[in-house]
Amino acid sequence: MAYHGPATRGSKSINLLEPAKNKDALLPASAVRYDFLNRNVSLPAEKTTYWCEAFKKPSINTKQHLVKYAPVIQKGNKGVVHHMTLFACYTPFDESLPEHGYNCYGNSKPDTMIGCGQPMALWAVGGEDFYFPPDVGFSLGAEGDPTYFILETRYDNPQQRTDIIDNSGIMLWYTPEIRKYDAGLAEVGTLVGDFMMIPPRQKSFQISGICNSNCTQAAIPPEGIKTFAYILHTHLAGRKIHVRQYRDEQLVDVLAHDDNYDFNYQQLRWLKKEKTIMPGDSLIVDCFYSSTDRASLTLGGIATTEEMCVVYIYYYPRSEFATCRSLVSPWDQFSILGMNESLA
Repeated sequence: MAYHGPATRGSKSINLLEPAKNKDALLPASAVRYDFLNRNVSLPAEKTTYWCEAFKKPSINTKQHLVKYAPVIQKGNKGVVHHMTLFACYTPFDESLPEHGYNCYGNSKPDTMIGCGQPMALWAVGGEDFYFPPDVGFSLGAEGDPTYFILETRYDNPQQRTDIIDNSGIMLWYTPEIRKYDAGLAEVGTLVGDFMMIPPRQKSFQISGICNSNCTQAAIPPEGIKTFAYILHTHLAGRKIHVRQYRDEQLVDVLAHDDNYDFNYQQLRWLKKEKTIMPGDSLIVDCFYSSTDRASLTLGGIATTEEMCVVYIYYYPRSEFATCRSLVSPWDQFSILGMNESLA
């Protein structure tokens, strides 16, 4: 083996305990590929950009199942495209939407897009192709299914270059061979905003988001749901993430955990064994942060230097269980700011 040389060294996180990939999830011969690609996005001179593009649904009029998706990263932009989310929308497509996209969280966001967007497909740096289990697929084309899609791409541009053009995106494969179960995707954790605060110079600071029993009681069917994969998400200060499951106020399981979280390794992870969430269960997402290298308060937000605490869970059968996140306690905020209840 030839010496790799001083100019071709690098490192990459891997999960040695990751379950074997789904060997039975072969792509059916009937599967059709459909691409959602950004259209010549010219990155602004900003360190973080969230860019959104709207797409009509594939030309299908009968139910199909999405069985696989994969990233398409434009050559030369591997270090720029950090993650992508394909959101499903359920209102009629607005023909007046900007043809070449818009800043997802800027003033140019169309009014018709506000509130649109249930995550359907997720990819982040370090991720690979994703196959649904052999008996599960995400429903497309039937009544009540998505009418159009929004591709949200998060770009990192630390040098604030103005010469970057991008056409990355996500490829889907769908098939008319309907599987036994429809897949669903749920978000749990905390809401994003500056009410989330991490003090400086902290070796380990915990923030928790709660999906309470009232939410799961209302959204999950009596027989429960089966979870099979998940993705963890914080930003640069994140060090650990745990998802605890409670039933009747008793801890029954830890659905997911990573005690060595890496911002640059956000692969969708398979559970070794499917786990059941019942109506009335509570899910608590614990995120642990290190701010030892920061001299000021870190707030919640979408920028890399801000923070988030979110976990996305794939499950079946699909139900109303979609978003179940909480605000950080105001009393925790007062404590971080050196205030007590009497001052508040």
